[in-house]
Amino acid sequence: MREVLEKKLGEPQSAKLTWLPKSGAPIDEEQARALFKMIDILEDNDDVQEVFANYEIAEDILERLSA
Repeated sequence: MREVLEKKLGEPQSAKLTWLPKSGAPIDEEQARALFKMIDILEDNDDVQEVFANYEIAEDILERLSA
């Protein structure tokens, strides 16, 4: 696919495969707090290159957590 797009649009700045979930897992506010804490820890670890997840958080919970 990359080669076809490259012929039409030119050379990309970057190209890679990315995992996309087929379904999401709804989580509540308490679970979201714990999940974000764990993701922060993983992202701070030099040995971790990427973090993928399939969680779904309601907009109102996201607003409360980002306030």
